[in-house]
Amino acid sequence: MSAITNELLASRIEAAALAVPGVASLLRSRVSTRAVVDAGARLLGLGERGDSAVRIERGSEVVSIECSVGLVRTRSVVETVHELHPVIAAVVLELTGLPAQIRITVGHVDEAASEAAAQR
Repeated sequence: MSAITNELLASRIEAAALAVPGVASLLRSRVSTRAVVDAGARLLGLGERGDSAVRIERGSEVVSIECSVGLVRTRSVVETVHELHPVIAAVVLELTGLPAQIRITVGHVDEAASEAAAQR
């Protein structure tokens, strides 16, 4: 497994995801059971949890990635998510040498952000 940190991997995934047409933002979800568990793990000094919107769990054979995205209405949600999956998988494979198991949640679809995303 690569020596790349989860923080660096998450930042590369975020940058690649934001370059996908239709993706307006990556959303941080802080009010959840998972966030409470993550906070406890940080307090105990376990795991590497930055302030990233991308959650990373490394295994010996696969890297699990979870993220929530904000999308724009100018592009099909399904089309955007289908394009986003291989983009994330490619970043993970390039930086870790491992395949990715990816879970993407669409947090919202925003009309207001559509002009900004269309200009990218």
